Amino acid sequence: MTSQLTWAAGESKAKSSVVKVDRIIEYCDAERASFEGTLVIELIDALRKSVRRAVSRGKGERDARDGGDGDDDARASGREDALASFRGVSLASLQALHERVRAEEEAPGVQLGECMRASRKRGLKRGQSVEVLRKEDDFLVCRSPFWGEPTARNKRANGDADDIDTFEASHKDDVELETGREVRIKTREEWTLEDICQFVVLPAMRVHRGGIYAKEVLEDGQAKLGDVFEGAYVSAPRATKLSALIDALEAHYAGVDAATCFVWIDVLCANQVRAKPQDVATRATGADADMQAEDAQDPDQAREMEEVAVTRELLRRSRIAAGSFDERLLFFKSWMDPVPLSRSWCVYEVLAGMELEAPFHLLCPVGEDARFATALQHTPQKIIKLCETKFDVTLSRCRNRHDRRVIDDVLAEIYGSEKHANDAFNACVRAWLAESTLRAVEAKRASIEPGDAIAWFGALLHRAGQLVSAAGNYSGARSFYQEALDVSRRELGNRNARVARLLCDIAICQRRLGFLDEALESAKEARPLFEAKFGHKHLETAALLRTTAEIAMEQQQRQLQLSSVEDKEEARRSLEAAYKDASGYYDEAIEIYRQLYGDDHKLVAMALNNAAHVHLQNQKYERAIKYCKEALSIRKRELGDSHPKLASTYSNIGEIYRVQGLKNKALEQYDRALEIYFAQAYEDHPRAKNTLDDVLQALCGHEGLSSARQALKGFEEATGSVPRVVQDLNPQILPTLEQKATVLLDDKSPDRERGLFHLSVALGIARQIYGERTEPVADILDRMASVFSDLKDLDQSVKLSELAYDIRKQALGPMHPSTRRSESIFHSYERRKSLLDTEPPVCV
Repeated sequence: MTSQLTWAAGESKAKSSVVKVDRIIEYCDAERASFEGTLVIELIDALRKSVRRAVSRGKGERDARDGGDGDDDARASGREDALASFRGVSLASLQALHERVRAEEEAPGVQLGECMRASRKRGLKRGQSVEVLRKEDDFLVCRSPFWGEPTARNKRANGDADDIDTFEASHKDDVELETGREVRIKTREEWTLEDICQFVVLPAMRVHRGGIYAKEVLEDGQAKLGDVFEGAYVSAPRATKLSALIDALEAHYAGVDAATCFVWIDVLCANQVRAKPQDVATRATGADADMQAEDAQDPDQAREMEEVAVTRELLRRSRIAAGSFDERLLFFKSWMDPVPLSRSWCVYEVLAGMELEAPFHLLCPVGEDARFATALQHTPQKIIKLCETKFDVTLSRCRNRHDRRVIDDVLAEIYGSEKHANDAFNACVRAWLAESTLRAVEAKRASIEPGDAIAWFGALLHRAGQLVSAAGNYSGARSFYQEALDVSRRELGNRNARVARLLCDIAICQRRLGFLDEALESAKEARPLFEAKFGHKHLETAALLRTTAEIAMEQQQRQLQLSSVEDKEEARRSLEAAYKDASGYYDEAIEIYRQLYGDDHKLVAMALNNAAHVHLQNQKYERAIKYCKEALSIRKRELGDSHPKLASTYSNIGEIYRVQGLKNKALEQYDRALEIYFAQAYEDHPRAKNTLDDVLQALCGHEGLSSARQALKGFEEATGSVPRVVQDLNPQILPTLEQKATVLLDDKSPDRERGLFHLSVALGIARQIYGERTEPVADILDRMASVFSDLKDLDQSVKLSELAYDIRKQALGPMHPSTRRSESIFHSYERRKSLLDTEPPVCV
């Protein structure tokens, strides 16, 4: 009773503190404008995260104590005892367990082998452990036990084994494997977590009638367990060697007493026998329970439902633990073989931690940083390709199909859609790669002695910048590139190919970061170096010319947008000069590509397409049309009539017609582009063809607006039920929809409302492809705000422009030029609305 009162008093005090902190945060949010750009904003954001973490951790501790949501305390407490402990084992006890395994004090007489070849007929996988029973000539007679709990299949194989006391590991028929070709003997040092589970933990738990190894065996043996949520939550694939995991933990906790370092590992801290499912019943009650019992007449079906319920409960407890332990570690053997990225349980734990703002950090074997640096230096393309890979969490593997299905369902509940889960996971992988890159570079930097020739280090820094840039961290990439440039100039001199390439890469990063003046300066500095090293007619020189043209145009467009009214005319003249320069750059690039590859190469078509846009801005419409049609004919010959790249060319032709005022011709070209984009979606998602057809007809047809709205409603419903239909649409469909909307909005109704319909579809697609709070979404919101302003609906304009401003401020920061422009637009709508609201009524 005393402990309960103490807990209640502590919880009340904590709630009071949180309330006070919340009031401070509310005040600072209300006065945010006055604090903008100061350290206060960063402190408030950090405080908000700390409060959320404290609340999450407090909830986890209450769940651990109560065992659930409070709906049934007695059963909940039983679940806690039956399924998982939230107390970690000490590193010292883990070391002692490893020593006992090596000395054969654990699993005495057990000898294991490792399959060297897969055999589908025998049900064996490469790398799988098998128990060696005896040797016969050049063959080993082996047994491959089933993993895990007594499922319906292996219970039948062993007879009726409902009682855990009588349960013994079921197995397939004994197989003979040839030594050295099909199987090799496995030393105790090589035992994996799966081997420990199968031959140490499970036999011990059968003696103890089930339970948790850490509590039943280790704690009984006087091994100290940590407090609730004390230490590190460790996620590791079952194929991880216990010795490698211990070595990595020893390096992680170097200099700290191993007896005071606690780690939570599922093999030891979760119930591996999985308790009898009826002891961990489903949460269904009342009518739901009766319905499930009625549906599950087949014993196998009933057991399957119970196993799914147990898995869901384990996932819930894993999520609580991942968000509540002091730190989270993911054992990562090597980036050359990133096994955890393809394992369902590891993926789930990482995503659960991210959702609770408790990210995982990599736990790598000793020496992995040096190996990563060597690979980055000598074979960088493999790692950069890995960074550019978009991992799909739905393709991760799991040995138990019920677990696989339940994990998918739970992730859908947490993240709402596959795309959001994939985006979160890929962002996490890129952050890990950047972290590994930084550690690898620092490890190599530490090995440099004064007076050493370090040209190789400049190359390593260049590769590191490329990797971090591919991960989307352009600020970090620019730092690597700048240091690499300084080292390369000092070691190799100014007129060097690496110096030229670094200047080009720096220009690209500066452009991505919005520093267009510096980007253009770097690109122009690189050009004479490229021409001196490679000659004027070279592929890299042509690529640099294209980049320079794009930066020059973007820079002048930015200046025109930010210029004051009196400076507009001068800014327009500068933009026209920039377009003339850009057209010269593109013409040079086209000539280089023609000489290198001939007239019908895809690079020629790409350069023609881009040059047409420049000629359009220069009002050279005939030349622009000529370039577009030439690019179209090349792409038709190379790619066929329905490739997405043809759609972008049709869209460009439509834009040229639009500027010339040829509305019908422009709409015809835009419709062709949309048909190609949707045809691609038909192939990927044939079941959604009817829905896509309705939307396409609404976009390209001439029926009334009511049917168009009905199609939009069906489209929105489809994005909820089949989100991949929209996520897999080509992103280039967005500018096509926006350009066509511009044509429709130029005229009076009813086309004006149809133009809004096009923008609504574009907004829905952008949100699914890029996410809710991204810059493409903000661009479309700004466009819609402008349309409502023309329609005299300033309430909608203010609402949409404010949302766009908030998105840019969060995504780009308050000082980014795009954010400042968005803020200016928002305030202009606000002023117009306030003036309209304060106008006196007109007397009639």
